[in-house]
Amino acid sequence: MDECKRPTEPWQKWPKRMLRHKAAIQCARYAFGFAGIIDPDEAERSPEVITHAVIMAPPPTMSTDHEAPTVPFDSTAFLTELEEALTVAGDIETLEEIWSSHAPLSVLEGDDHAQDVALKIKERCLAAINTGAAA
Repeated sequence: MDECKRPTEPWQKWPKRMLRHKAAIQCARYAFGFAGIIDPDEAERSPEVITHAVIMAPPPTMSTDHEAPTVPFDSTAFLTELEEALTVAGDIETLEEIWSSHAPLSVLEGDDHAQDVALKIKERCLAAINTGAAA
């Protein structure tokens, strides 16, 4: 508290209030990353005000060294895996669970042809379940 306390009238009249104010300012700086915002008390003691020297931080550099190589998505392998999973479903409820867990329409978003293939796989598996249930 000694480093914050000043021999000014507000500090003499309301020391707890002034200390709360200082704590709130410091918390806001840490929480929101504020830099360079100072209150009048701090401005009087700031080296920037005394020397008028402002030290700017260097701009952040974007490093491309740490980027992970992107692996192209293999929709054929995904569709094969989906078909294998759906063909083992013995009932419609299980088939729907497998369909939801794979989320093919979301995974294949932007590839209309692959989405159509996925829907046809589902229809074929549903037909097989319905045929098996009717027999």
